[in-house]
Amino acid sequence: MGRLLRVIAVLAGLVGIALVVVAGTRVWAHVTLTGMSMQDLPLSGRKAAPTAIPIALAVGAALFVMATAGRVLRLVVAVLVAAGGVGVVLVSQDARANATEIATRSLESTLGVFNQSSMIKLPPGLLSGAEQELTVWPLVSIAGGVLIALSGLIGLVTGLRWPGPASRFDSPVEAQVPQPVPAETRGPETRSTGTRTWDALSRGDDPT
Repeated sequence: MGRLLRVIAVLAGLVGIALVVVAGTRVWAHVTLTGMSMQDLPLSGRKAAPTAIPIALAVGAALFVMATAGRVLRLVVAVLVAAGGVGVVLVSQDARANATEIATRSLESTLGVFNQSSMIKLPPGLLSGAEQELTVWPLVSIAGGVLIALSGLIGLVTGLRWPGPASRFDSPVEAQVPQPVPAETRGPETRSTGTRTWDALSRGDDPT
C-alpha cells in the first residue's frame, strides 16, 4: 500500500508540473487597448506569472528527493512540495485576476523605453480603457498547482508508510567474520587425521 501511495504522489506531482510548464508557454489573455490602434495585446504565461515555471521545475527535483529519501527528510520535502503547489496557484490566480494591469504595465515599460530614446512624449490616457479576454490556460496552471500541492500533501500524510530507500542508498552492513570452532566442539567428521591419531594414542590404542 505504501508503494502505491508513493507512485500516486509522484505521478500527481509530475502531471501538475507538466500542466504548469505547458500553460506557461501559452497565451493567458488577450487585452484590447481602446486608446491605441492596437486591437489585441496577447499576454503570455511567462509574462503573466513569471515565477510559475521556475517553481514547478524546482518541485520536480524535490519530488525525486521525496520518493527516495528517508522518513524524516521525506516529510520535510513533502511540506516544500505542497508549498510550491500553493505558490503556483497563488501567482496563477493573481495573473488571471490582473491580466489587464500586467499587460498594460508591460506595454508601458516598452513604450517608456522607446519614449526616452526618441524623446517623444506619450499622450496621457493612451493606455486607458483596456479590456481583457481570458483564455483557459490560467486555469490549467492553477490545476497544475493544485496537483502539485496534492502530491506534497499525500507525501506528508502517508510518507511514513512508504518503503525505505533502495539498498544501494543504505550504508553497507559490516560483514561478520566467522569465528573458528573450538576443537572440542567439532564433530568427528571435522577432526583432522593427526588429531584422531593423537587421541587414539592417548587412549592406549594402536592407530595402525
